[in-house]
Amino acid sequence: MESEIELAIRQAVLKHGQSADLANKLVAWMKALKSGNDQIEDRQSYAQRTNVLYESVIIGESDD
Repeated sequence: MESEIELAIRQAVLKHGQSADLANKLVAWMKALKSGNDQIEDRQSYAQRTNVLYESVIIGESDD
C-alpha cells in the first residue's frame, strides 16, 4: 500500500478521536486486499473484518 494512503488513514482515524488500534486494523485490511490475501466480495470475510472494526470504534457522547 502506498505510504501516503496509509498515513491518510492513520491521520483520519486519529483526527476523529479513534484509536491507533483501529487505524492498524484498517491498514492491515487494506494491505490484505491489495496483496490478494482477502477479497472484499467475500461476504464472510467482509463480515468478520467489519465486526472487528466496529468493536474497535470508540463511541463518544453526542453533542445534541
